Amino acid sequence: MPTYGEIFKEACECETPEDVERFMKKRVQAYRDAGDTASEEKIRAAIRYDLGYMTGYYSDETAEKIKRMFSAPHPGHAKFMR
Repeated sequence: MPTYGEIFKEACECETPEDVERFMKKRVQAYRDAGDTASEEKIRAAIRYDLGYMTGYYSDETAEKIKRMFSAPHPGHAKFMR
């Protein structure tokens, strides 16, 4: 089971929308393999939430990339952006 840091590193390596989609499919499958029965939409939302949360521990540049590539702003910032 990869750590959050390893998952975030893999997300940061995404450069194209196709990379993002491959990453998301892989992570959804990991949730399924762990026994999660939520809808794919809910799993993808959880993945984006986790990625957004992790941006608080990285540089502004990295945070902006994750926000842009995954539509995943930091959850603490999202409520102020509504």
